Amino acid sequence: QLHAEKTFAKLVRLLPDADKQRPHVVHLVSEQVTYRHDTDRELSFRQESNFYYLTGCNTPGSSMLAVDYGAGSGVQLHLFVPREDPLETMWSPPPPTLQASTDMFDAHSVKYTDDFLSTLTTIVAQCPDALIHTLPVSPQFPSLSKKFASNFAGSTTSAYLLPALHLARLIKTPYEIELIRKANAISSRAHEVIMRVLGKDAKGLILGQEEGVVMPDRWRIEKEAEAEAIFVASCRREGSNHQAYLPICASAQRASTLHYCCNDREFAWGPFIPQHDAHDDLPYTSGANGVSKKIFIPQVLLLDAGCEWNNYASDITRTTPIGNGGKFTKEAREIYSLVLKMQNDSIAALKPGVHWDTIHLECHKTLVKRFLELKIFKGNEDEVLHSGISASFFPHGLGHSLGLDVHDVPSASKPDAKFNMTIPTESEQNPEFYRYLRLRLPLEAGMVLTVEPGVYFSPHLLAPVRPSPYVDHEVLARYESVGGVRIEDVLLITENGSENLTTVGKDVDWIEKPPQMAFLKALKDFACLPDPKTIPPSTLLKFTDTTITIFDKYPKAKFHFLILPRVRPDEGLTTGVLHDLKSLLAWGEKDRALEVLRDLEKESKEVLDMIRNEMHKQYGESCEWKVFTGFHAVPSMHHVHLHVISSDYVSPTLKTKKHWNSFSPKLGFFLELKDVLDWFEMPEEAFKKNASLPESQYERLLKTDMECWRCEAELKTVPKLQDHLKVHFDREIARMKKKRKHEIDLTGDDDKGAEASDGPPAAKITKLPDSKSK
Repeated sequence: QLHAEKTFAKLVRLLPDADKQRPHVVHLVSEQVTYRHDTDRELSFRQESNFYYLTGCNTPGSSMLAVDYGAGSGVQLHLFVPREDPLETMWSPPPPTLQASTDMFDAHSVKYTDDFLSTLTTIVAQCPDALIHTLPVSPQFPSLSKKFASNFAGSTTSAYLLPALHLARLIKTPYEIELIRKANAISSRAHEVIMRVLGKDAKGLILGQEEGVVMPDRWRIEKEAEAEAIFVASCRREGSNHQAYLPICASAQRASTLHYCCNDREFAWGPFIPQHDAHDDLPYTSGANGVSKKIFIPQVLLLDAGCEWNNYASDITRTTPIGNGGKFTKEAREIYSLVLKMQNDSIAALKPGVHWDTIHLECHKTLVKRFLELKIFKGNEDEVLHSGISASFFPHGLGHSLGLDVHDVPSASKPDAKFNMTIPTESEQNPEFYRYLRLRLPLEAGMVLTVEPGVYFSPHLLAPVRPSPYVDHEVLARYESVGGVRIEDVLLITENGSENLTTVGKDVDWIEKPPQMAFLKALKDFACLPDPKTIPPSTLLKFTDTTITIFDKYPKAKFHFLILPRVRPDEGLTTGVLHDLKSLLAWGEKDRALEVLRDLEKESKEVLDMIRNEMHKQYGESCEWKVFTGFHAVPSMHHVHLHVISSDYVSPTLKTKKHWNSFSPKLGFFLELKDVLDWFEMPEEAFKKNASLPESQYERLLKTDMECWRCEAELKTVPKLQDHLKVHFDREIARMKKKRKHEIDLTGDDDKGAEASDGPPAAKITKLPDSKSK
């Protein structure tokens, strides 16, 4: 209903004044089940996007009427679904019944398709001057029935409905945004699966030639088709029925072809080399002379793929190194880093009012500047830019609208240049930069778009610039084997900036080490969730509008929780600001940063009460011990997180010196929350000095010898440390229970509820024998 009202509002604005006050009827038909040429072999069904936008109905062979009688009467939507055909039901599932359709869809009425003509005839009889709007007659859209065309041709127009729908679909509703977010989450995980499988081969975790049935956990990727198959399988496993477009899985030089959808080549291989070391770091295969190592020639795999969720698209590209031990070559890393900078700078510039042309131009400027530094280009920076030669290396647009279609609403995203008064004057200087730009508007809140810069070394595109005086061809030759690099994310434009809906990593470290680096973003993923209730109960403790509290997956004490500030892009709390404590303190909004810490402090007090109650339940009403709240100066995971950890440190997952030193309350790597809050009361210079959190200064602390925080005993090994801490804990529990028993003996009062619970009683801790004593 909301989508229909948006569409009618846009439609009326497009109409001539003489037609604005007339009743208006919109008629759309759904996609039919289609078959491969001259066969009865069904093709995969996907609903026509405009029909789905107005109805939410995925039933083939349906139709709809939306009616606005005028005078503020509102929009009435009538949906028509096909009857069940008993002969077809043997072969295919039947369409939903009228009752099921009524329950599923937001419509004024639901009828069978054979009631369509009579319903429309009644509407036209009530409103003889009604104007009926349809989509253009075109192979791009489902055909209207011949009876409709013959009976209502005189009162029908196709001039306004499509542009009205595109304008309505350009700005997404909250409901649409959540569907796009879901599609991107599924696709992000599928991209990460590809990186992990490639990473297993790079690290030698899959050895030997597989024969016969190979289970999914033993799948490898040695050709483009296998990358496509695993990506699609990952999406289908999570419930996505369609890819938003044909996946692009382009390896080596083929990555320079923008829409390479063949996906039918093996990766480039080097020679077979006889091997005797079973622990080498690349995959093996059987050669003519026994065991041999099959080496990938260093290359990249450009994977541009995204699934749909309820017909809403995602569109993500990642470029991953193959061969070379899973690392980029020097040249590939330099090009990848350039593209990443182009993308990061573009994302940072996103906000309402900024023209897309302007951000696109900045990408060309960044490319020219870096190519001059790499000596690929030569000459004056301004002259090189104005020559337009960068378009041979970055030929496509920076991005496009995304929604029900991957290249969404083209007529609204890129209005006819003759009528587009928004284009900046600066864009006229290099028209070749904008030839393939699919979005040419100022940004608005609610837009969803891709940001996908790329750099390519395409023989086809480079041929015309070979004679250019601005290119050093000797240097260029060293980079041509890279093929192409593209990085693409989906962004939502918010009131104050943007929100990245793509969650898979893209930093060089992440791309080169996905099995090791994947855990880094787990907290960020939780903090970005619009509904934390989707976090498994085994992980989630509680959440508020501003925070999420989770159980630490690897607790370093009997009670160990993490409190995360939630990502709220509309309030400026982006993933970048909340990357870690250092980024939060460096945020230009110092008062806002303090608010975030106060929210964490408030939540930590509630968690502390819960911990104390649990201490009482598990160890007795008299038993409470200290709980620390604080941050790691150099965190091991992305996203700010406050540790709430009990001071016993008795846990089998406290396994290394680094673990202990990172939590030891006296060493200084663990920054207590109260101390961080005190920094805000200091003079500005002192605040900045503390907030800088230099990594080298703090990381040295992790290498110091282990020492008990209670008695300062030095412990040489982690097992001895664990035993030592366990003795401390057992003695403290026994002391507290003995003290409680003594109080009861003196007073005769066994009222457990009367005992205070605002911290353990102060007591001298007797120094235990150190690790050298028995």
